[in-house]
Amino acid sequence: MALRWVPLCVFALALAWQSYATEPLSTTTIFNKKLGPLKVLPGRFISVTIDDQVTDGCWTNTEASRMAVQSELKRSGYKAEGEIPAGYIYLSAAGRRASENTCAVNIIFIVNTVMMDSHVVKGHQVTAIDNHIMWIRSILVVMSKANMSEKIKVGFVKMAQMFLADIDRNRKVLLEDITENARDVAKAFWSTYKRP
Repeated sequence: MALRWVPLCVFALALAWQSYATEPLSTTTIFNKKLGPLKVLPGRFISVTIDDQVTDGCWTNTEASRMAVQSELKRSGYKAEGEIPAGYIYLSAAGRRASENTCAVNIIFIVNTVMMDSHVVKGHQVTAIDNHIMWIRSILVVMSKANMSEKIKVGFVKMAQMFLADIDRNRKVLLEDITENARDVAKAFWSTYKRP
């Protein structure tokens, strides 16, 4: 699957500039958690890309799947266009004809975010930028070739709905963990934080 590294680099540089341009008001450390649910918020842009590895005419309308997922995102308050994505959704499908009238297609819904990690050694900072898989689900669909494109679209829409429900739940748990670990000014901020 081809990843869009140029937008990732632009996003990471913008994020790095923002983080180094101002000193934080507080610092809170949490363990064994990723901050993706705080980055991928309603009101932000999420890019949706198709990875079509289906042959034999088993998936004939890839754009309908992409547009259906974008509609689900818009209904939940996310933007379908923008300059720097908060997240990247890859709708991947691989499959082929299984018999004369039947197709078998594995569909995968992947959500990526950009993660940065920094470390300083004797005054010299190293920053790593990584494409992090935040959420992934897949299903195998076997059915008639005539109905396969619609079934793939419906499968991607259901996975989008699952992702949207999960990210809201995960954000709530993450904010509870942050609040529990925060001290003083940070605790006051995070305990009353309302997402944009």
